[in-house]
Amino acid sequence: MTEQQYKAAIERNLVEINWAKSQRIAYLEILNSGYSLYGDEFLGQCMIALNNDMLSHLIKILDTHIAAASFWSIHSIESKKVNDILNELGLSINILHTMSKKLRIIRNKTHFHIDKKSVIDPEQVWRSANITGDELDELILTLDTFFCELYRRDVSDMIPFYSYEGQDTKSIFDFAKENKLIRGY
Repeated sequence: MTEQQYKAAIERNLVEINWAKSQRIAYLEILNSGYSLYGDEFLGQCMIALNNDMLSHLIKILDTHIAAASFWSIHSIESKKVNDILNELGLSINILHTMSKKLRIIRNKTHFHIDKKSVIDPEQVWRSANITGDELDELILTLDTFFCELYRRDVSDMIPFYSYEGQDTKSIFDFAKENKLIRGY
């Protein structure tokens, strides 16, 4: 990987984790709204899409393929620096190893591929991966914290991204309720 590719990989992974983090926040805000949402409603479709897209971003960041410009390729060429940063920030690489394996199961059997054996019971794929919300939150926090620091050190002091905090969720649900756009109230 050239220096230009290395810096671009850091920036791209930071973009990916920023999207995953924002989508996780939006997903949790919807989930915690108190409303029941259904797949035949727009907001229900939004909730499903947020979760699926968040997983896609995390899968890309933790891709182990030799051609990927992922966390693991950065780790392979700068392992000391990566491990030092993780240690300095009090972050564990264990969650990255664990979630790489779990997300790979999802990726290969249902999320990006329809596995011939798993097509009969896709829910079993999710049960076997056994991904918890706490693990997703820890993974996102770890990757976000790590890539922000690596970006600051090796690319720029200016983090060029926004932060979505879900502050508009209540207004959206109030509007949807008033206009009878959701059944779940």
